[in-house]
Amino acid sequence: LDVYPNHPSLYNVDYFVKCKRHLKKGSTFAMNYVSDSQEGIDKMGKLLATTFSNVKMTVFYDDKEMKLPCQVVYFCN
Repeated sequence: LDVYPNHPSLYNVDYFVKCKRHLKKGSTFAMNYVSDSQEGIDKMGKLLATTFSNVKMTVFYDDKEMKLPCQVVYFCN
């Protein structure tokens, strides 16, 4: 799932439950999400955790110091 260019507020628990129903047992749901704040990244991770028992993420940064997040990919199962 690639959230961009859709507005992230369209994605909620009900939507993720529907996505999960389409996964085969043992499958992974991956989602790309654009955010310029750690708060936004954490908020979406917590939202995904309401539906998926295991949520991992890889964050990409705009700077070498890794202080300016720009994008994250969540892996859920």
